[in-house]
Amino acid sequence: VGIVLVGVFTYWLNQRSLKKDRQYIASLMKMSLESEEVPTLSSEYLEIQNELEKIKLTNQKNQDSLMQETQRTKDLVTFLAHDLRTPLASVIGYLNLLIDSPEITVETRAKYLGIALEKAYRLEYLIDEFFDITRFNFQNIVLDYTTFDFSLLLQQLSEEFYPLLKTKEQVLVLDMPEKCLLEADSTKLVRVLNNLLKNASAYGFEGTEIQMNVVVVEDMLQIAVSNEGNTIPPEKLTVIFDKFYRLDSARSTNSGGSGLGLAIAKEIVEAHHGKIQATSEEDSTVFKVWLPLTKQKNPSPY
Repeated sequence: VGIVLVGVFTYWLNQRSLKKDRQYIASLMKMSLESEEVPTLSSEYLEIQNELEKIKLTNQKNQDSLMQETQRTKDLVTFLAHDLRTPLASVIGYLNLLIDSPEITVETRAKYLGIALEKAYRLEYLIDEFFDITRFNFQNIVLDYTTFDFSLLLQQLSEEFYPLLKTKEQVLVLDMPEKCLLEADSTKLVRVLNNLLKNASAYGFEGTEIQMNVVVVEDMLQIAVSNEGNTIPPEKLTVIFDKFYRLDSARSTNSGGSGLGLAIAKEIVEAHHGKIQATSEEDSTVFKVWLPLTKQKNPSPY
């Protein structure tokens, strides 16, 4: 609801600004018509016509963008409500079952409690992700810079991902320098890497490799995460990082997230003055991230 209100308020401001521009141009036209200088009148009239056309095109573009953003917001609310309802129903169902069946064995009770706890964690994850994207959308990200070994961070992360990859018989292959010092917000970059690896696993084929290559080129750190999966069409690649876009319209609640992970990753990378992009062809998708090795005072050329 907050996002929709902000969108409506922004649209109102644009309309108010447009009205003022139209009034100003109308006054110019009136002055031109009252002028006795015929050659000057023709030139000014053409200039005014061009300005009106530009304003019209800008207004139409703003209206189209607002409509798209509003529709994506509605889709987000619908999808999120569906994703939240599923684990919540499981938690309620298993807890009611435990209350209504006091005769069940200790082993069965422990099993049902374990399932309820797992679904509760899933619910917590979705809520946290929703609040993250809302916070990143309305305020600047505050980064806590430290200098750390990025290679060591990746090694630790790969060990944490082993159980997740094991469920699909996938393997993470790391190709990186033995040591790589990076000045950045390590906690937030872990969030980026988590999202990229989860995305690669969720959309990758079973029994395949997920590769992460890290190289240093001059003053930039380049990270590439690739997987073997269905090729993403070019028209979807252009919007894959949009805040309210989800690649899989089927929305698998068990394997997928709320569809906000890549948008969050982009926000964090750009806050570091870096860049993130995706390419996909011949059943191979690659996400590439560029990060400056040291804290930047000015925006990067990306």
